[in-house]
Amino acid sequence: MSAIRSPIDSLPNELLIAILSTFKSRELLPLTLVDRRFNATATTVLQHRLLHTAKMEGHEMMLESYHPVARQSTPSMTCRFLGLSFLNHTWTGEQDMDLRDLSQLYSHFLPVVSEETRRMRRVFGRRLPGAPLEQEIGDEPVTQELVLDDGELFSQLCTSTSLIKSGPNPGLLASHSNITNGVVRVWRHWLAKAAASSALCPAGGCTDESTILWTDAAKNVGLRFRVTEVTQERLPPYRGVDEDPPVAYSLYYEGISELLVRTSHVLLAMEKSAVQEVVNSGKATTFTIY
Repeated sequence: MSAIRSPIDSLPNELLIAILSTFKSRELLPLTLVDRRFNATATTVLQHRLLHTAKMEGHEMMLESYHPVARQSTPSMTCRFLGLSFLNHTWTGEQDMDLRDLSQLYSHFLPVVSEETRRMRRVFGRRLPGAPLEQEIGDEPVTQELVLDDGELFSQLCTSTSLIKSGPNPGLLASHSNITNGVVRVWRHWLAKAAASSALCPAGGCTDESTILWTDAAKNVGLRFRVTEVTQERLPPYRGVDEDPPVAYSLYYEGISELLVRTSHVLLAMEKSAVQEVVNSGKATTFTIY
């Protein structure tokens, strides 16, 4: 006895793709459990959407990363899109990807302080009379310093990543979607290992996962720095006997440095942005970047 076919089984693949393309990405995931055909078709739609995020379509990724006591002095960073890749393996572009593969796709960005951000900081900040004006030419790399006192095992960084889309006028946003927001511990032993790795591979050869500082347990957002120990330049000689003496490190957002965001979260943020643009049509949100 032949199996009973439902009307949807007779739909051409093109028509099924067109139907599933009307669903939001979160709504597509449950449909992958219907049967193999739905799984393959929904996965194809999701794969196309994830790869399409590379176009960014007017969106910008913003990063805030600062020590809790340095919030006011640390500028927000604009993140320039670099590309897409898998974290632990490569994709040739020939074989199909399953949902597990798609979940391991990451978007890579280079954090910089843009001309516009520096201009906004100068306008809203304070400048001593007679002080020279800052030259705002091109992107500016970012450097941060972390100092650990004797016996201190870790420092902290407050981090926030958001996807924004600028409005018609400077300082106004058409949409804003937060991706992650939290505090991450930067351990003494991690800094020492990262500094050693940066010294061995100054050109960026050491790009394994151990060099990434993840900002959340799910590894949705991570930071890769170039780390240099600057204890001798920044701190006085230490006369104590503690096993963990005072140390200082510089974190450079340049060269091998990058922000990694799980591409599925970039996609969800873009879809949320599209909804905001429709809801706020004709309006914009005021947003000041420091």
